[in-house]
Amino acid sequence: MASNDHPARSRGPAPEPDDPSIPVLTERLSLPTLDIDLDLPSRRVAPLPAVPPPSAAPAAATAPALAAMATPLAWDKLELALREAVLRDLSTALPQIIDQIVREKMQPGIQAALDRLAIETRVAIAGSLREIVDRAIKTRLDELRKRGG
Repeated sequence: MASNDHPARSRGPAPEPDDPSIPVLTERLSLPTLDIDLDLPSRRVAPLPAVPPPSAAPAAATAPALAAMATPLAWDKLELALREAVLRDLSTALPQIIDQIVREKMQPGIQAALDRLAIETRVAIAGSLREIVDRAIKTRLDELRKRGG
């Protein structure tokens, strides 16, 4: 008989299909994308020049101050200062936000895995107990037969 002529072997019950709510190692979770420029400016930003509030100065005196602030250098400084402030706020809040998102996404899968593990553990313990009891009964019956027979 050739090696490929073997009759079909019984392999036991077919495995249960994977639970689709449990992520597998090769699956990528869809998390929200974060388009953040994390490059910090290489130079320190000088403070912006103090501009008096519009109500404290006449309109004619305020116009040159606003015009001076509208230079490209002033806008660059303002942008860098805002970028630093936003990145500083994000660096403290982002870990908590990511942790919350990951927990929300992973909780159903983790719960399903724990439920399945509990069921499999109960089945395994029940099988082991049956085997232990069967062996104990067989051993005791053998002892009684040897004594009585």
